[in-house]
Amino acid sequence: MNVGLLYARWVLGLLATEMVPDIATDALAQGRDGEALRRLAGMERPTRADIGGLFERALEEMGYQVESLGEEAAARAVVRDIARGIVSGEMDAAEGAEALWAMWEPCGEPLELGVFGCLSDDYEDCQGIPEQAQEIRQTIIAEAKELLVRWSGSSYPQQQE
Repeated sequence: MNVGLLYARWVLGLLATEMVPDIATDALAQGRDGEALRRLAGMERPTRADIGGLFERALEEMGYQVESLGEEAAARAVVRDIARGIVSGEMDAAEGAEALWAMWEPCGEPLELGVFGCLSDDYEDCQGIPEQAQEIRQTIIAEAKELLVRWSGSSYPQQQE
């Protein structure tokens, strides 16, 4: 469980609220404990308002130093995760390009993500041409590798020693 990435997704509203009780339950099963974790684990179909600040408190109870993470920093953390998934093959390159393009605005509209919008469109346009589609997939992977090099660094909350 990458808690920093969970927090980044939470900040962006990309973490489904119904997943939060399961995350808390898993943490309790792994030996973590705390009032916020127990409260979250006991929730049924919570809303974001129900969860409120409990999520951040639960992360702290799990040993993570949670600092205020702005939308752009959270988006960049999610972008790095998507790019890693593309490069490792855990995520389909075409789906990854769409996901990266969706992060363009939350990241502050950086040029580095604009290429993924173009590649996503190009991929859609060449569905009947397998060779061209494969070439675009390879380009997406190469661009994702380059993005990881340019955007190295971490905006995740860090685990306390």
